[in-house]
Amino acid sequence: MISSRREAITSLFSPGSIAVVGATDNPTKRGFRIVKHLKEGGFAGRIYPVNPRLNEIFGLKAYSSLLAIPESVDQVIFAIKAESIPDVLAQCAAKKAKVAIIHSGGFGETGAEGRKISERLVRAAATNDISIVGPNTIGSFSCSSALNGTANPTPLPWLKGSVALISQSGSISILLLEAARMANIGISKFVGVGNCDDIQTEDFLDYLADDNETSIIMTFMEGTKDGKRFMELIGRISPVKPIIVMKVGRTELGARAASSHTASLAVSEKLFDSLLHQYGGIRAEDPAEMIDLAVTLSRTPNRSVGDIGIVCFGGGLAVETADACGLANLRLAELRNETIAELRRRLPSEAGNFRNPVEVTAAHAPPSEVLTEYVNCAELVLADPNVRTIILPNVGRQFQPKAFVDRILQIRGKSEKNIVVIWLLSNYPEVQAELPRLHQANITVYSSIERGIKCLGVAKDYYKRVSTTKARTG
Repeated sequence: MISSRREAITSLFSPGSIAVVGATDNPTKRGFRIVKHLKEGGFAGRIYPVNPRLNEIFGLKAYSSLLAIPESVDQVIFAIKAESIPDVLAQCAAKKAKVAIIHSGGFGETGAEGRKISERLVRAAATNDISIVGPNTIGSFSCSSALNGTANPTPLPWLKGSVALISQSGSISILLLEAARMANIGISKFVGVGNCDDIQTEDFLDYLADDNETSIIMTFMEGTKDGKRFMELIGRISPVKPIIVMKVGRTELGARAASSHTASLAVSEKLFDSLLHQYGGIRAEDPAEMIDLAVTLSRTPNRSVGDIGIVCFGGGLAVETADACGLANLRLAELRNETIAELRRRLPSEAGNFRNPVEVTAAHAPPSEVLTEYVNCAELVLADPNVRTIILPNVGRQFQPKAFVDRILQIRGKSEKNIVVIWLLSNYPEVQAELPRLHQANITVYSSIERGIKCLGVAKDYYKRVSTTKARTG
C-alpha cells in the first residue's frame, strides 16, 4: 500500500532529515546547488549528501549510499541519471523515507524510452511504499521550515507569507516567485510537480486546503490526469481559499509543447474554462495577471471591493479608467452632494469634472501644488461613505515619485478602505524605488489600467460567489 499522500507531503515540507543522492562538489551540477541551498537557506534538520567518491560536501559528511546513513531519513532528493533511480528506491524504503523528490529529467517527457523508465519508477515506488514528487521537477521550499530544496542556479527569492504556489514549470516558477517578491507577496510553500508520475497537483491542493499557513493558492498547469477530482477540489476549497489557475496548452501548438515538456494530457479548453468558473476557480491569462490577482485578493480588506471612486490628473485617464470599470462590471460610486460641493470649492473652475471620476486639471500650477490638490481630492473622495475603493492612476514622473508616495501614505494612515494606485510607465528607477513603500502599507499597485481593474472585478465576483455559497449552505 502506498504511504499516505498527506503524510508524504508533510515530509516534503516539514522533514527532520533530508538525503541528497547525487550531491557533488561540482558547482555546475544540480546536486551541488541543492545541498548549497539547503545549507545556506537555514534548514535546521539533518542533511546527508550521498556520493561514493567524496568524503565531505559543504562541510557535511558524505555517505557512499543511502544505506550507509546511520539513521532513517524523512525525505530523499535525487539528482542522478533517470535510469538509475528506480533501483535505488528500495534503499529509500530501508531508510523509512516517506517521499522522494526527483529533479532528474529523462522520463516520460522524452519519448518512448523515457516512458519505460517512468513505468519502472512508478512500479518501484508502489513496491517500496514511497511517494514521488516529479520527476523533472525544480524542487520545493517551505518558508516555515526554512527549507529550500530547489536546484535553481541562484536561490529562489521569496518573502514569508500566505500564498502557496504549485507549478508544473520550473521557468514559470522562477518568474512567478520573483514577481511575487517584487510585489511584496509572501509565499508559504512552493512545489514544482514536474511530470506528476505519482503525487499529483490535486494531492497538493488537498493538502493546502487544510494548511493554516496558506490563504491563497496559485497553480500553473499544463494539464491534468484527473479533471473530475481537480474540479471537485476547486469546488471544495474555493469558498475558503481563492485558487488562481493559469493553464497553458490552450492551442494545438501549445498542447504539443506541453506534452513534450511534462508529458501532460490536454483537455478541452472551453470545457475547462466553463467548469473552472462553475466550481469557483479563478483563471489567470498570464503570469503578470496571476500576480496581480494574488495582490488584489491579499490586499482587499474584509473581502470587499464595493463601489469605486476615481481621482485622475487629466480627462483621458479618467475616461479610460471608467471604461475599464464598466468592462469589469464594477460600479462607480455616487458621490454625496456634500462631497461634490467640497470638490467644487477646492478645485479651480476649469477642473474637468467634480463628480466621479474626479478630474484634477491644473496644468499651469506648479507640480507641488497640483500634487497637493490631487491628494486632497483623493482624501475627500475616499472619505465619502459611498466609496469603498479608490483608484488613483498616475503616470511615470508626472509627480515627483517620493513626494507622491509620501502623500498617498498619509491617506493610508487615515483610512482602512481599499487604495489602488495604477502607476503607468513605472519602470523609472526612482519610481521602482518607491513601490515597496506602497506594498508595505497594504496599497494595491498595478502597472496597467485594464489588467488591474479586471483583477478588481474578478475579486468582486469571487467574493460575491463565496458570500452566496455561504448563505445557501447556512
